[in-house]
Amino acid sequence: MQLVARDRMREIKLWSKFKKQFDDGSFDTKDVNTPIKFISFNYENKAETLTQGSSQPEVFNVLGQLQSIERIKKENGQIEQLKNQYCKDLHQKDKKLFLVAMPRSGNTLFASIMNQNPEIAAANSITLEIMKDLFC
Repeated sequence: MQLVARDRMREIKLWSKFKKQFDDGSFDTKDVNTPIKFISFNYENKAETLTQGSSQPEVFNVLGQLQSIERIKKENGQIEQLKNQYCKDLHQKDKKLFLVAMPRSGNTLFASIMNQNPEIAAANSITLEIMKDLFC
């Protein structure tokens, strides 16, 4: 475990060094989707250069990467919609939180911390049988 953590820290330091070394101010460090936009542009250009004589692995690589990028863009859009909906819901008065957890996983600690807020009221734990009656 320590070796893995040490390797990850080494990688982070190395990438941070590269970022400082090569950042000429043209990198967007605020928008996490910027690399996806650049990679998408790069693969779209590669796709335009594919010909009948292109090797099958090259075609699969380019088209597969483009499909993955489109899927990521779609998922990011869905995440953005959920985030906007969640932020909108935060301003509503009546909010409910339903905590589902395995026994001995820290749910009691979480509930006790949340219960310290005077605007939050905790309910009792319910068993699987009660859940079946409520939702099935």
